[in-house]
Amino acid sequence: SVDVATLRDFSKLWNWSVEMDGVGMERSYVRGAVERGVVSAVFRIVAAGMYSVTVRHDGVAIGPGGGSPVTYTVVPGALDYAASLVAGDGIDSNVTADAAVTRSFTIAEADSFGNAREDAAGGIASKIAEGLNMTVRSARWPRSPSHSGITSVDPISVAFDSTNKVYVVSFRTTVSGALTTRLEIGGFTVRGSPFETTVLPGPPEPSRCVASGPGLSGAVA
Repeated sequence: SVDVATLRDFSKLWNWSVEMDGVGMERSYVRGAVERGVVSAVFRIVAAGMYSVTVRHDGVAIGPGGGSPVTYTVVPGALDYAASLVAGDGIDSNVTADAAVTRSFTIAEADSFGNAREDAAGGIASKIAEGLNMTVRSARWPRSPSHSGITSVDPISVAFDSTNKVYVVSFRTTVSGALTTRLEIGGFTVRGSPFETTVLPGPPEPSRCVASGPGLSGAVA
């Protein structure tokens, strides 16, 4: 909760009200010790952004400029690894198997409410690399006894994009099937992990196609 104003008046507490414009405001109310003439408007915010606050007494707006709203800027809170924002290829969309195409998804630092932090400086890239595990359960499994069914996907890199303040994880895969991405940062499991998507088969490659059937060895006219 944040005290936004201290107002002096000797009337009843219920004559006061606080109004706030903004998508991240969860609740607001008035509290105070009216016998001492001190009343405080209180509100709770979960989303960073700009907010307009108006305090009223008996329905009349009070404050600077004849009751004009007071504007507040709310910034993200402390970094919460578990609330990191993850999006991109293999996280919220399927990918296609291709040895020549690099896929990528991004990770943004955030506070416990999911507000992206704009002061990220690339300091957790190594933690992301340590806690990242990507595997594909092959579409051939379990029909192929010789195949374990699980293939690891090794990220090409975990790099920090200083312009957009996000970490970019790049990877390639040549195996189609169910893609599972598990992510921990600093020992904390990121919300939504494990992420489940699909690696679709790539375009046909003539040299890898297999022909079979009795018609290949002979036929009866």
